[in-house]
Amino acid sequence: MNGIMPYAAVRPYQASPGNHEAYGTQNGGNFTQFYYRYRALAEYAGKNSGSNSNFWYSFETPLIHWLAFTAETWTMSADQISTQLAFANADLAKVDRTKTPFVVAFAHKSFQMDQTTQSLFDFLVNNNVDFLITGHWHQYTRFPSIDSRSNPVVIDTACLSSDNTTYTNCKYPIINVVGAPGDRELNPRSCSEAYQINCSGNYGYGYLQAVNASHLHVTWHTTVPVSGSPDPKFGDDFWIVKTN
Repeated sequence: MNGIMPYAAVRPYQASPGNHEAYGTQNGGNFTQFYYRYRALAEYAGKNSGSNSNFWYSFETPLIHWLAFTAETWTMSADQISTQLAFANADLAKVDRTKTPFVVAFAHKSFQMDQTTQSLFDFLVNNNVDFLITGHWHQYTRFPSIDSRSNPVVIDTACLSSDNTTYTNCKYPIINVVGAPGDRELNPRSCSEAYQINCSGNYGYGYLQAVNASHLHVTWHTTVPVSGSPDPKFGDDFWIVKTN
């Protein structure tokens, strides 16, 4: 976290806690470092959105309503999970889609990752969230539009173009794992996940741009390819389009 401070001091920086923030605090961990170092999130975004928390909160930028939440259910009590879900459902129910047509959520984990609970993510589908950004796996992975409320999951195959570059009027959230900022410890399963569309272990960074009320543009760029990378110049580029 000390390494992040010079950047966080001069740029907007919204955070969500993950398993590393809970190390040493299992079985009811209190995330002490995260709680105090990111207390401004609770004082501003948390207060403004009504959560008064830096573990779950929301904010808005032009055309996008953002929701941060915590997926580390292995450290959370039943009351904490219930409080978070109540906030998320109430917050998303109030979204004005004429003002912010896109809803983007972010958390450290997605439903198929370890030490979380699949049913936690039901609220994303129930509230028509468009896009979920996560980390945890030390790689980049893009998934299709997934309904994770059942096992096996349901994929909206019809909303993705044949060249895999455009999602149009998808029924379920599109999931993007962007956990490759520079950690040399790669996901043990690497690029072998079910349903994945594009994947790379290269270090990199991405951009998300709300171009207009109907088009969201996402790009991913390699900075340093991992040793032996099969695609040292890997990049990804796709659109999320809403016409209704």
